[in-house]
Amino acid sequence: QKVFPYDQVRRENAVLGTSDGEYELMDTGIFDEDRYFDVYVEYARDAVDDIYMRVVAHNRGPDATELHVLPQAFFRNTWSWGGEDSEKPSMERQGNRVDIKHPKLGDLFFYVEGAEQILMCDNETNVAALGGEDAGL
Repeated sequence: QKVFPYDQVRRENAVLGTSDGEYELMDTGIFDEDRYFDVYVEYARDAVDDIYMRVVAHNRGPDATELHVLPQAFFRNTWSWGGEDSEKPSMERQGNRVDIKHPKLGDLFFYVEGAEQILMCDNETNVAALGGEDAGL
């Protein structure tokens, strides 16, 4: 497997005009030699607020290699609008669980089996990286 070609895709698409086709992932050569992972995600609902997710990854390349899987918990960003919905949800790790406190949805729990490490981040849109401070986003 190869490193995902983020920079190559961004660089190539940046020079294309509006009449050019998009520079696709297949154009990068990342899948040459059939070195990739098939990742299957299955969801099941046990109750209205109890959802299970199973992630199964198959290494299709000839060599053993590491894969990082990043399941996500995300919410519509209403807190940046101000007003009565301006309280931001919070997350805190508790062993193999992430406790989520949401001002409207209440307390939620995100359980992870078999993870050596749980990563969390505040993933606000980086307006400057997308098109400058005045990008209108």
